[in-house]
Amino acid sequence: MPNYSEEDLIIALVAYRNGEYTSIRKCAYAFNILASTLSDRLSTRTSRSKSHESQKILSTAEEKTLIKAITRS
Repeated sequence: MPNYSEEDLIIALVAYRNGEYTSIRKCAYAFNILASTLSDRLSTRTSRSKSHESQKILSTAEEKTLIKAITRS
């Protein structure tokens, strides 16, 4: 199973949309992302973490702020 971050996926999406890769498979391989995941995102599906954000106690922004505050100490 490929190991990638949300940033990697976004960079791959931008690269594909800018025409840097001729196929979704080539782009996915270059960024070590599943081709099905890249294809799903190109068809405007949201990530699992974004779609379930409303069910979380803290938003993603609040989590990042809290992490920054904790690691500064």
